[in-house]
Amino acid sequence: AGKTLTRREAAAGEPGPRDFLTLWTRKECIFKAQGKGNFHPRRIETGDTPTRTLELSDPGPVMLSVCGRDLRRLKLLAVRDGQLRFLDLPEDEGGLA
Repeated sequence: AGKTLTRREAAAGEPGPRDFLTLWTRKECIFKAQGKGNFHPRRIETGDTPTRTLELSDPGPVMLSVCGRDLRRLKLLAVRDGQLRFLDLPEDEGGLA
């Protein structure tokens, strides 16, 4: 995690596997939203950009992070029984989980 965490993130302590994966996917999401440069995880501060991470179990498990405005309105579509359907999303708990 030494080459991945910013100073602020490292000051919070060594993350466990789930929190590390959440941080990593949030960093990727923020990087892709910026659309430029090279990916340097240690330079991407996750606390400065609104993000939401979902753990999807079907198919899965998969961690999906998204960033942007008004994340409460987030909708995900999936194919179920040959039809496009909106997924029921868990409430956003904030933090890393």
